[in-house]
Amino acid sequence: MTLSDEPAVKKMVEELRSKGYDVRILGRRIEIHLSESNVLYAQNKNELSQHLASLINFNQNEKNNNTPIKDINSNPESEFQIDGKYKDPFELAFDEIESNNLKRPLWAKSFAECDGDDKRTRAMYIRLRAAEIQNEFSNIENKNAPSKNDDNTYILNKNESNNKSILKEFENCVKQYYSSNELFFQDGYCFLKEGSSFSVMSIEKFIDKICEKSEYIVDKKEQIVFKINQRSDELLNKTIGHVPNFLQRHWYGLYSLEISFWLNFIGIGFVFSAISNILFLSSNLNLIIGIGIFSFPLAIWQLVGCWRSSEFRREILNNDFWSRITQAFLLLAWILFIASGLFFITVLIDIFRSNGGF
Repeated sequence: MTLSDEPAVKKMVEELRSKGYDVRILGRRIEIHLSESNVLYAQNKNELSQHLASLINFNQNEKNNNTPIKDINSNPESEFQIDGKYKDPFELAFDEIESNNLKRPLWAKSFAECDGDDKRTRAMYIRLRAAEIQNEFSNIENKNAPSKNDDNTYILNKNESNNKSILKEFENCVKQYYSSNELFFQDGYCFLKEGSSFSVMSIEKFIDKICEKSEYIVDKKEQIVFKINQRSDELLNKTIGHVPNFLQRHWYGLYSLEISFWLNFIGIGFVFSAISNILFLSSNLNLIIGIGIFSFPLAIWQLVGCWRSSEFRREILNNDFWSRITQAFLLLAWILFIASGLFFITVLIDIFRSNGGF
């Protein structure tokens, strides 16, 4: 059973959609799209419940506020218009709060992340908004400089922000410590290859890991988290990770448990058994022996991949019930596999002795 199959989760998703939120169910996570660039993620029922409560409180606070919150996105021409010379980004972000000229999507994200705490929400909003303003200021070109007739008024072009340079710095730091074939992003999680297997962690934890290794980007952590969360898994795999082939993805447990078990284990196992039964009718001894030998690496590939996938699911969903059931089934499959292997070896020995060789 996936996260979206839980009755409580279904109810919360329906409630969010009834309030007009764009809720998308993507495998192991649920996304709440507040705007094109602001998305809330939930990997389990508790996180989804917290987001729901925060958004309800946010809407209620907005209704009770006598002064309506202005959305400066509605007036892009004046969003970054500042009288006089350059002002500190943190001061500008603070001014937005004081004048109630908030960026609604960014405020909603801060409100949700801080569980409705007003002081923490204001602090997070100032950090994130100041980072945005700083990025846009730092990329001003000569064409944005004031002319003789513009009264020293700077108008920043939003399209000239250096968001790409921040992400490029992060990508370069990642490549210093990990090669692309050691990283894989899926369903909002980072799969990091360590030794002969992968470990799973949230993308935020992965960013923490990189920032711990590099003092150069540690002061830009908030900006990096904000920008990386807006990127799709496909884009992250293209820039700093990679997409393993079919055999590798199953072997390392990178597929969801549903795909690993029902498609790669049950499905492929059924097709292989059906083909083997047809070939057995040929009574070709060498062919039968070849099929038997091939079945061993196939079974190991299936069992190991399913086991690793169930381990990842247990870690992500905190000892998920279906992961435990699957692992119990896989333990029985391992016992049958070993017993079948011993039986096949004894048969091979008898055939070899009786025929004096193959």
